[in-house]
Amino acid sequence: MTERELLEHFTRSRMFSDWHWFRWHFDQRLGGHAQSLADSILRACIECDGPIPGFARAMADEIASVSGREKFLPHWEQLLQRLCELLVIRQAVASPWPAGTRFEWEPTTTPGGKNPELAI
Repeated sequence: MTERELLEHFTRSRMFSDWHWFRWHFDQRLGGHAQSLADSILRACIECDGPIPGFARAMADEIASVSGREKFLPHWEQLLQRLCELLVIRQAVASPWPAGTRFEWEPTTTPGGKNPELAI
């Protein structure tokens, strides 16, 4: 997936149909301007997509879904949590792992079991 494809995916999401904390940043990027937050999110999602196929679109959907209520602080806090998750996953997949290492984002667990964000 390319940055352009992921950016276009964002434009078809709730980020652009509902009020969203990050919309201005992505609007700037769509207008051809460098925008550090949007650029960083796009790059991190794409870097994780190789080791975790489908990650970029799924994370974009997760980020875009936190929308709808203008300047709603609980949404801001949820977005910060998603950005933290994205940072940690990006660092994990970029680490020097042995060949054949596999990654699973939000693996399913047994009822009552642990609910990890990433299995390596």
